[in-house]
Amino acid sequence: MGELQRTECLRSLREIVIPLAERPARGDLTGEVSHWADGYHLNVRLYEKLLLSVFDVLDEGKLTEEVEEILELLKSTWRILGITETIHYTCYAWVLFRQFVITSEQGMLQHAIEQLNKIPMKEQRGQQERLHLKSLLSRVEREEGVREFTFLQSFLSPIKKWTDKQLGDYHLHFSEDSALMEGIVAVSMLSRRLLLEEPEMALQSVTDKDQIETYISLSLKTAFTRALHEVETVADATNEHPLALLAEQSKKLLQKEATMFMPILSQRHPQAIVVSASLLHRLYGNKLKPFINGAEHLTEDVVSVFPAADSLEQHVMTLIMSVYEETTAESHFRKLTLYKIETVSGTLVLRWVNAQLGRILGWVERAIQQEHWDPVSPQQRHGSSIVEVYRIVEEVSLHHYDRDKRRNKFGNLLVQGHTLLLDAIEDLHGTTVDQFFALKVPMRLGEMNSLFRGIDNAFQVYAKHVADKIERSIDENSRSSMQKDTFDGSRKDFNAAIDRICEFTGTKIVFWDLREPFIDNLYKPSVPQSRMEGLIEPLDMALNQLCDIIVEALRDRVVTGLLQASLDGLLRVILDGGPSRVFSPGDAKLLEEDIEVLKTRELIEDIKSASGVGMQSGRSKLGADTNTLLRILCHRSDSEASQFLKKQFKIPKSAA
Repeated sequence: MGELQRTECLRSLREIVIPLAERPARGDLTGEVSHWADGYHLNVRLYEKLLLSVFDVLDEGKLTEEVEEILELLKSTWRILGITETIHYTCYAWVLFRQFVITSEQGMLQHAIEQLNKIPMKEQRGQQERLHLKSLLSRVEREEGVREFTFLQSFLSPIKKWTDKQLGDYHLHFSEDSALMEGIVAVSMLSRRLLLEEPEMALQSVTDKDQIETYISLSLKTAFTRALHEVETVADATNEHPLALLAEQSKKLLQKEATMFMPILSQRHPQAIVVSASLLHRLYGNKLKPFINGAEHLTEDVVSVFPAADSLEQHVMTLIMSVYEETTAESHFRKLTLYKIETVSGTLVLRWVNAQLGRILGWVERAIQQEHWDPVSPQQRHGSSIVEVYRIVEEVSLHHYDRDKRRNKFGNLLVQGHTLLLDAIEDLHGTTVDQFFALKVPMRLGEMNSLFRGIDNAFQVYAKHVADKIERSIDENSRSSMQKDTFDGSRKDFNAAIDRICEFTGTKIVFWDLREPFIDNLYKPSVPQSRMEGLIEPLDMALNQLCDIIVEALRDRVVTGLLQASLDGLLRVILDGGPSRVFSPGDAKLLEEDIEVLKTRELIEDIKSASGVGMQSGRSKLGADTNTLLRILCHRSDSEASQFLKKQFKIPKSAA
């Protein structure tokens, strides 16, 4: 088109436009030239095209250096096109935002936010402008019918719809750039604030917090669904349980949520992280619940899933605690449907321990009945099957804990417990238990059953200790420092078990190995013929044998147990010897010498035990009743016995 033709075209357009622009519209004063009375659509489209001149021709993502001059020049068209401040800022914001969508330049987004902030609220507009904007309507035909849009709805609704779509899956769209998300949230909130003043939106009572919660819900559900699909694919390739992988992915998702997205959303919703954490806890809980309900035994799947689920739940609670005070947080925890990993896992662990212990005890009892407990050789002073016993114990204990899952909380408790258990067993193997079985005189089955009942009790204590530890919530940041104290209770139990076995070793030697010279024959023929000097040789042999087969660290404890058992045996013979022992008056002096071996303190402790003085009531450990022990103390002429009788039984010294 030539210059002459362009001039002619513009002249024709001017002739048509001027009469239309001079006609008044509703609410306008007659004779004022402000806009076309037939509608604003062409005016706005023309002004929109004029605003496009603010962009740099060489770089569409930047504004030209003459932007201020251009905008000032465009103001001269306001009266002709019917443009007001509200219309200008709205159109300019739309142009800038559309340019941002096209170019992805964040500078355009910031300019758009500035223009949206300049759009005056309804009460800030003049009466004439409000009437003018009210008259500007556009109609859109849809399947459900024709819908009318106000001027602001025509421009801001597409912006709001686009931002809602982006923020409805912010995990996908803003995973690499949280700063961009902050701008999009600002645009969404500003658009929403302006649209709420429009007639159709004015009745809605949705707050900014409600809108943020909607974004969190939509995006988190979508991200969780994606993670679920990814986990199913990975699980098939790695043979890992999907729920364990899903818990790890959910925890990573929540960590990213807390560090990247929540600082932005929390500006408009202070409890945004609580909403996010609670929702993810519920989403994973819905997947975990069928697995928990079906868990009846301690399987590899349970060992892998439970720790991961518990770790996720602990992380959720930590995030909630970071927002709320302790009282408020506890109240919120009650609203959550907790996984109850502690209760279920404790039950499964105890069930597994009992089942495995039953297998061990059954095998050992069969070995006891079938084998003669002679040493394998002078160098290997233990029964031939004891090695197999320990192999069975180790195999059963390690059956479920040979995977990388030992690093997590649930596996750590049991694996560390197993290590401590084997360490304690190894100590006993080289000291007491191993040599206990090496004694040449076989034990009666009842006594062995008693021993294994003691071991059973030790296992029960250990299992209870593990369950108690699982019930405690361990903060992930301090877990490494707390691991040192995790099994203090177990160490005490093992030391107590070693003490009991040392004591039992002495009891077994006196009441079984030496039962004939000590229990059966002492004083039986006659007191002068059966003196205690006759026990020195067999006791010396037993002591030599013990000292040869036990380590130095436990020697004193085992020897003390033997001597204590010897004292108990002497008391049993003297005080409860039965009808086979008949003493004559002439034996009194000899028996008095033997009884002098008894320590007054031991008798006092025993009478306390029998009578319930100062301790739990029960029968004397020496088998004597209270009256017998009391008579012995009364015939003692030492100050300790006299003070005890006077204080506890009100017996004066003269009566004694």
